Amino acid sequence: MQHCDEQGLITSFFGAGTGLQVDIHKLPLAQCEFLVLVSDGVTDRCSPEDIADIVSGQQETGQAAMGLVRLA
Repeated sequence: MQHCDEQGLITSFFGAGTGLQVDIHKLPLAQCEFLVLVSDGVTDRCSPEDIADIVSGQQETGQAAMGLVRLA
């Protein structure tokens, strides 16, 4: 699991300006790999290892999401 050195850095936002620029990145993933997108409410309270343990231990995405909510 990768950790961002710029954690907590606001690089883009919307609501105050007249336009929105969306950043799009393509990431190659193997068939068994997936991305986990969580808010700072989860990452502020859970270690990357805890998040990986919860997500990798579930077959259903809904169960993994609920596990992360309970952990946070």
